[in-house]
Amino acid sequence: MALLLRPATMADADQLLRWRNDSETRAQSVSTHEVSLVVHLGWLSYILAHPATSRLYIAEEEGLAIGTGRLDLSENTAELSLTVASEHRGRGLARQIIHLLVAEAGRLGYALITAEV
Repeated sequence: MALLLRPATMADADQLLRWRNDSETRAQSVSTHEVSLVVHLGWLSYILAHPATSRLYIAEEEGLAIGTGRLDLSENTAELSLTVASEHRGRGLARQIIHLLVAEAGRLGYALITAEV
């Protein structure tokens, strides 16, 4: 099935926090600690209020949220990050989310795209 990205909103806060605090997500992240709701809401509010530096998306498959992707934007570079919901892993969805994020970065005018694996 085809995936699409839609902009994240504050209504996605609970789902985003669940994905962020998933044990496998934390194990693969730069920051491995669990995030509190208060810290998460502050972070999400900041990200959503600053689209010139970060764009946060929900990846959907037939209207079902299956993960998230983010572009952190600097003057010349878009750095991407993503999470696939645990119940949707193992289906090649991360690759599809990466392709969508790269296309979105290009649409925004970024030719240099990085990611930390």
